[in-house]
Amino acid sequence: MWNCAFVSAQTVDGQPIEVLTILDGYTLECLSISADRIMSLENLIDRLFDLFVLREVPKQIVLRGVPGLVSMAVAEWLSQLP
Repeated sequence: MWNCAFVSAQTVDGQPIEVLTILDGYTLECLSISADRIMSLENLIDRLFDLFVLREVPKQIVLRGVPGLVSMAVAEWLSQLP
């Protein structure tokens, strides 16, 4: 099981920043941390795909702090994987 979470914050100058973390739910190993001004669905899918190549596809992915439309899009993308 992997836990994916978006965290919003701001830099010292007040600019927004979003951080995407992906953790292994059992070992608590941090698999990925990404930061950008705006994290998009493409950012999330790209990070997941990279991890699928490096590791096996997890049995479950938990998305936290992710809008419902993004969750549905990720679920649709996952359902199309072989």
